[in-house]
Amino acid sequence: MSDQTRAMTSDPDDDDPYLFSSPVLPSDPRFLATVANGYVGTAVFSDIMHVGGVYSGTGGHCHRADVPCPLGVQLQLGGAERQELKHCYTLDTRRGVFSASVLSDTVSVSQSIFAHRALPHLLAMEICMERQLTSGEPITVQLLSSFKPQSDDIIFQPAPDYRGGRHIFGQTITPELCGDPRPSIHLLWTPVPPSLMLQAGQSKACWVFLVAVADSAEHAQNTYSLGLDLIDSGDLGPSHHRVWAELWAGSAVELSGPAPLRRAVIGCLYYLLSAFLPLHDTHFQFGGVSPGGLSNGRRGQDYWGHVFWDQDSWVYPAVCLFYPELGRQVLQYRIRTLRGAKHNAQEQGYEGVKFPWESAVSGREVCTEPVYGLQEIHINGDVSLAFRQYLHLTQDLSLFTEGGGWEVVRGVAEYWASRVTWSQEEQSYHLTGVMPPDEYQRNVDNSVYTNTVAQLSLQFAVDLAAVLQVPHPSQWQEIADKIKIPFDPEVKYHPEFDGYTAGRTRTASSSVRTPLSQQLQVVLHPFNVMNNNSLSLSLSPPLSLS
Repeated sequence: MSDQTRAMTSDPDDDDPYLFSSPVLPSDPRFLATVANGYVGTAVFSDIMHVGGVYSGTGGHCHRADVPCPLGVQLQLGGAERQELKHCYTLDTRRGVFSASVLSDTVSVSQSIFAHRALPHLLAMEICMERQLTSGEPITVQLLSSFKPQSDDIIFQPAPDYRGGRHIFGQTITPELCGDPRPSIHLLWTPVPPSLMLQAGQSKACWVFLVAVADSAEHAQNTYSLGLDLIDSGDLGPSHHRVWAELWAGSAVELSGPAPLRRAVIGCLYYLLSAFLPLHDTHFQFGGVSPGGLSNGRRGQDYWGHVFWDQDSWVYPAVCLFYPELGRQVLQYRIRTLRGAKHNAQEQGYEGVKFPWESAVSGREVCTEPVYGLQEIHINGDVSLAFRQYLHLTQDLSLFTEGGGWEVVRGVAEYWASRVTWSQEEQSYHLTGVMPPDEYQRNVDNSVYTNTVAQLSLQFAVDLAAVLQVPHPSQWQEIADKIKIPFDPEVKYHPEFDGYTAGRTRTASSSVRTPLSQQLQVVLHPFNVMNNNSLSLSLSPPLSLS
């Protein structure tokens, strides 16, 4: 556990695993808490935020577009109030709110920031000052900010103010694909002054600042107006808290045992749920889940905000188990990228669809290093497995008959059928020249993971075709029955790939069990465990950031 994590878990109220508190901020800004709602997200105190599905840059240069965030504000008390200050920073995962407070002998100042769960286009910040003495002079708090209404990724221009809010709009500089439309961003926000004052005679005062971000002026203005109405009715915060309460009511996992473990589980769930759009509002297009979350992913950082197999194999199963409607967002994201996935397969000389190793909006490959897109083809099986899990969990055939799910399952099967080669010597189908989840290994043959997930997706295509009563090639079943799954009968374990020897350095993602592990016939055999332990382990970046 890092020093920052230890600090954030040293909350005096150790009985509440939903609270993460610390008297200090992490020294590395990458470990700052984040607030997000599936559409917009930001790291607290950052002057940058990101919007789901809004990228800038072509191909391997594609990254989340930086959108300026007016709420990247830090509090500073001046004068006599600076003596003996007590700071507290708290992430309240139960309510989805980050707060910072400063306490002196004369005044307490609190700052709350959240990405509104009921209004996904809205970010909000509330600052309150309360006098600790019955009377006194005016008290001022400085609001330190580096916000500028500009971006390296978006060309902004001013628009008329709206209901007291500043308004700018623009388009990303470079589209993901040459000739494609560039996403538009409208930003409407309450101006944040350099300081706030609690007047003499006032015991308490509060100020609320809103940021509305959308793809059109109409959406931004409507959201801003709704936010102002919620302020007037006193329901801005409570309406946000109610949605989080609904989420937790259907997904909480609370453990008995050590406080750090209890908090770790709740914290993980909080960040997973923060990556998804609302349960009940379906007009948003989900932009997928990146390993670094929606708040991260600028150029050169956190995989540039791209979507990996992490979404389908690691994030999706946990979320779909609690909320199939949120899991369906992941599948619909893959359905919307089918056109790009078909292009990828054709570009590699194969049939069907080939989902990109790193994905943004189009479904084309945006990985900065071509070898991953060419060889780490288990992504196709990972996507198909997610669809299979959804059907087994929900029995919802409508996604496959009307929603495009069958096109995904069929396209993946067609890809495997064109990608395998027949070995006359071994009387089995092979997948050669691949990269397994263990990314230290390249250009290997018959990865046990890749071949198994290919087998599962082929069998699922056969079974689903029968349910849907649609024709399918008999070759799919033959390949599923005869694809090679490496197994050493003498040692009685599954080697990672043909020619694998124990003692190689491997990435952690190749050793941590995935939902696929249960499908390996002897994955729990003691010889498997023994041989998996006789290796040098190195954390893969996706797992270390997730």
